[in-house]
Amino acid sequence: DILCTLGIFFKRSIPATFPIYCFHFLVVHTMYALRKCHCISKIYLRMLHLEDSESTFLIEGGLEMSAIWGAVNLTGGEIAKEEIRLLKAAFAKCRIDRYEEICAQHIYMGCGIQYFVPQAKEEQLPCAEAGIYFTVDAVLDNRRELCERLGIQEEADTIPDGELLFRMLRRYGMECLNDILGAYAFVWYNQDTNTIEIAADAVGNRLVYYTKRGDVVYFSSLLEPLRLIAPDVELNDRWMLDFLSMDYLSMISETEENPIQDIYRTAPAQCITITQEEIRKQIYWQPFADFRENRQQTDEQYREEFRKLWSQAVRDVMRSPQETAIMLSGGLDSTAVAAIAAPYLKQQGKKLYSFTSVPMKGYDYDNSGRYIENEQEDVEKTAKFYGNIESTYLDLNGKTPWELIEEEAKVLEIPFKSIQNCLWLTQGMEQAYHKGARLMLTGSYGNTSVSFSDLDVYMNTLFRKHRYIRLLKEVQAFAKSMGFSGRYALRGIIKDNLTGYRAQPSPYGRSFVRKKAADDNGCRQRLEQMNEENFKVVRDFEKYRHLLVHFLALRQIGESYMKMSLVTGVLERDPTRDKRVIEFCIHLPVEQFCKNGTDRRLIKVYLKDIMPPHVFHFHKRGKQSADLVYRMGTDWKKIREEWIQLYDKYESSRYVDTKRARKDLTDKENIEAYSAFDLTRHMYTLLLLQYEARINLTKSNK
Repeated sequence: DILCTLGIFFKRSIPATFPIYCFHFLVVHTMYALRKCHCISKIYLRMLHLEDSESTFLIEGGLEMSAIWGAVNLTGGEIAKEEIRLLKAAFAKCRIDRYEEICAQHIYMGCGIQYFVPQAKEEQLPCAEAGIYFTVDAVLDNRRELCERLGIQEEADTIPDGELLFRMLRRYGMECLNDILGAYAFVWYNQDTNTIEIAADAVGNRLVYYTKRGDVVYFSSLLEPLRLIAPDVELNDRWMLDFLSMDYLSMISETEENPIQDIYRTAPAQCITITQEEIRKQIYWQPFADFRENRQQTDEQYREEFRKLWSQAVRDVMRSPQETAIMLSGGLDSTAVAAIAAPYLKQQGKKLYSFTSVPMKGYDYDNSGRYIENEQEDVEKTAKFYGNIESTYLDLNGKTPWELIEEEAKVLEIPFKSIQNCLWLTQGMEQAYHKGARLMLTGSYGNTSVSFSDLDVYMNTLFRKHRYIRLLKEVQAFAKSMGFSGRYALRGIIKDNLTGYRAQPSPYGRSFVRKKAADDNGCRQRLEQMNEENFKVVRDFEKYRHLLVHFLALRQIGESYMKMSLVTGVLERDPTRDKRVIEFCIHLPVEQFCKNGTDRRLIKVYLKDIMPPHVFHFHKRGKQSADLVYRMGTDWKKIREEWIQLYDKYESSRYVDTKRARKDLTDKENIEAYSAFDLTRHMYTLLLLQYEARINLTKSNK
């Protein structure tokens, strides 16, 4: 109100002959002095008609890790008010600390600001400077290195992340993206060249959805506002059919498409350039270009290099001035994160708040076999080992996933498959927020980086390199440590390497996809190609190491966590997904991951002295959501009837064979007839059915 009154006063009190640029200078710099109020937005720009770049830069408020959205009309036309409303309104469900906007006729940019790091409140974005309009969602990990490169070492502890990224891009252009570490996504509009550039970090921590309709480019951290803006929205048949056809927990077969046709997202490590004439795409991180395996070191040198890197990767993400949380299991990956984080926090007199999924009360769990179904005991031992971990155990309050799935679908926006895991992850982040934590550490990518170990790959590689004596010794060593028959394993290795790939009669498994629709869309060919590639890579580590940079997995993990972060107000960071860590791992010889009867060596050997001894189970792994069948059984009759009714209601689906899905339910009345994945398959199939119906309803209403 003060600023609005100030502007009106200036306009009414200053003579008409007073130079307009002096008027702008007076108002803008008065506002700049008061910018800490963070109450200046597009209304003042419109009131004062300040559309030049310097004025806009000074007036707008701050941003750090956040949501971003906006639109640019490449022919100079004004962005419609209703489109601006739709873009912003979708973020009402998110836990935003502050909103900021910029509007200059054909350009609209918005930010939903979340304060995750100390420098956030000093950020001055979105900005417009010398014809460049810029908005960014960023937390950077190598700030000191970037400041040294810019020659501003004295600002390393104070410069906001968005401003630091802006300066890097102004000086070095998009060529510097491969050198910037952290979680970020941004939109950069050059008014002089009428060019938009959109980019995201190398490992897919953050993303931007975008679509070009006529001369207008729309972008958003959420998918929903772009769907609502589209007047002729259509479902993406490929995405929907691939989702169903893959009869396992993978959801996607490529990195850019979405369930809605013509709305795309940035892939990990992608930079997109949009002009009136074309859209160009580039993957800027090419880790296998000029590739050379790192074989020049001793095992002790590998150990020293990994420990230094691992400690740095964990500490670099721990910039929150508030509390820190961790998704902690009883296994290696998350405990390896805790091994650095807990002592680091203890030095500051702080706790590490852990969150762990456990079975619901009444479930008779079994930890005696290959899997640990209840990891509470192991987590308690870990907490005692480090001394400053405060543990919380999540059982979804005894509810079934089906009771909670609708709210989770609103969070993630699209159909998803890891039903119960997503539920407890979101619940953990929500509870972390209420404990004062704005940072959640995870180890989601560990199996593909720091704890990668695939014995089939290792043994097959030894066989194909004719290292038969070493192969025999390793089979014997692993048979002893893991408790399997060495003779049986050796026969299997020989058979695998003498047998070629054979296509399956149907790649669709027991999925409920409409097979003709899937065949017509090319699903069979895509899945067969993926299956054949997987068959080949398991037989040769030189091929398999490319999967350590798994863009499909990076997309799927990052997309889910980003949505959870926006809604809960807690930033997820995963050191096992750190670009430097992944690059270190892909350059290692296969023996560094497993040899001499020990798998997952980077953690089991190199971090052994800083980890609690109970996590080194040689043949056990934690199993989250082990109680799914029991949990669903508590209300199975009601759930089963509801599912049958839903299949009847949506029998005209273009994608789901509802008759076959319904028959699966009518043929098996008792819950004991279903595996956990059988139930999961029904739930994600029904999610997709409901999504299809909702999109079609929205389209018909338009």
